[in-house]
Amino acid sequence: MGSTGPEVEDLQQRLGRLFLYLGSADGIFTRDVQVALSRFQKARNIPEELGTYGPMTRGALVAETDSSNRDSYAQAAPQGRNR
Repeated sequence: MGSTGPEVEDLQQRLGRLFLYLGSADGIFTRDVQVALSRFQKARNIPEELGTYGPMTRGALVAETDSSNRDSYAQAAPQGRNR
């Protein structure tokens, strides 16, 4: 904890897109960011130290939150019926 900078801000934004982190994207790695990151890792069975933003975690998070991937999912998702 205690790291700061644009990489942490990007992490916060990505975790926020998944509704795992609800704080501000201020670029400060706090306990709340660590908890959100751990939840992401546990839910996806990522075998890295919990709360550490290592290469496997980064790859999974980027793949899941990349804007081009989100657009693909939205286009492929079935549409509900209007009644």
